[in-house]
Amino acid sequence: MAIYVFSNSYVSASSGRSAVGAAAYRHSARMEVEKSRETFDYTAKRGTLHSEIALPEDAPAWIRDRLGVGAGFPSGYPIVGEQAVFGSGRLWNAVEQAEGRKDSQYARETLIALPVELTREQNIELVREFVAEHLTAKGLVVDWAFHEPDKQQRNPHVHILTTLRPLTDEGFGRKTRVRRDADGEIIRTQKGAVCYEGWVGGKTELREWRSAWA
Repeated sequence: MAIYVFSNSYVSASSGRSAVGAAAYRHSARMEVEKSRETFDYTAKRGTLHSEIALPEDAPAWIRDRLGVGAGFPSGYPIVGEQAVFGSGRLWNAVEQAEGRKDSQYARETLIALPVELTREQNIELVREFVAEHLTAKGLVVDWAFHEPDKQQRNPHVHILTTLRPLTDEGFGRKTRVRRDADGEIIRTQKGAVCYEGWVGGKTELREWRSAWA
């Protein structure tokens, strides 16, 4: 029986991590941080079998242009292979440039173990369906890599990096949004102040993802 793992963490400046570096490692690639000119080279790392970026259906033209596929590239179509690796470096450089705080969070990473009973192609389609239904449908840009470092022990899994800000016509939007109840009404404190929540959601959303994956 396959063992399923679904864990979650954040890539943040406060922990000394770079989103560009995290992406380079996941894609077994060489990437450079545009602001600092620091280079991360993981081209010798083995086990990365597939790279892909997925955009929301209503993604603005600037993000497609930024990823190197052109403003006319259809939003719902996956960017794969070398184009995805190139776009990954461009994406996370844009994210790092948009964050100015020393404790900035750049991305959320989700690690998912895949069923060993499925072929590589079947697992890729499985991840694509999950990404489309639960991530890009909510406005997230999704950068993921399929790994199988040890084919003898069969440990297929994916690393999914997702953005923490919504896409707007001008760039990345705010990380927070107004909290609303089930009827769409704004939630306020007892003193009348508007309540806010993270745009990407929190533990509740993560539990929903885990349930959907299961």
